[in-house]
Amino acid sequence: MESAHGEVKTDKDGKFVIEFTAIPDLKIDKKLEPVFDDTVYADVTDINGETRSGEKSVSVSYKSLMLVSSVPSSLPADSLKSLSIRTQNMNGEYEPAKVKVTITKLKEEKRLIRDRYWERPDQFANEQKRIH
Repeated sequence: MESAHGEVKTDKDGKFVIEFTAIPDLKIDKKLEPVFDDTVYADVTDINGETRSGEKSVSVSYKSLMLVSSVPSSLPADSLKSLSIRTQNMNGEYEPAKVKVTITKLKEEKRLIRDRYWERPDQFANEQKRIH
């Protein structure tokens, strides 16, 4: 579906800005946090009448920022000072933002859990003893 169509002029450096309103697919629930990909096509004609074409994909969403972090499942306590967190837009471009990080201790499991040495059985034997 075509969202917009029009013409723009380049600036002195040959750059231009295309503004359009991204139209979401209303059949997809917002709660699923969908990301919609639009493709912008441009045909640029220079003063000699020569035309060049290009395209760029643009991702948009109901949310404006993503937090990207690669935190391992297990980490020494002294490594918490050097966590890597990046804020970016839906196109993966860096967007500066304030991030507040809170680290809390997990609650300990109250019962003893042992590692299983073999697969869980699919049948269980009756543990009652027979007396003859």
